Amino acid sequence: TGLNPDIKYELLGPAFSGYGVKVETEEQLEAACKEAFQPANLNRLTIINVAIEATSDKKPQEHAWLTRDDQSPNCDRML
Repeated sequence: TGLNPDIKYELLGPAFSGYGVKVETEEQLEAACKEAFQPANLNRLTIINVAIEATSDKKPQEHAWLTRDDQSPNCDRML
């Protein structure tokens, strides 16, 4: 399962009286996070749509529940 990179998920922010932005670089992400965490924005919905390289190498996950083959939720393993 994956998210479609062509869908403008950031538009959900304004649809719910919030803010949304799409970022493609580390600098844009840093600026978007700084904006989101400004005191005036802390009670406002913010959606940051982060474009990532779908074919990049994945880091090994520290927690087994992040990479398990069984995709059914099991809350006991997450606690």
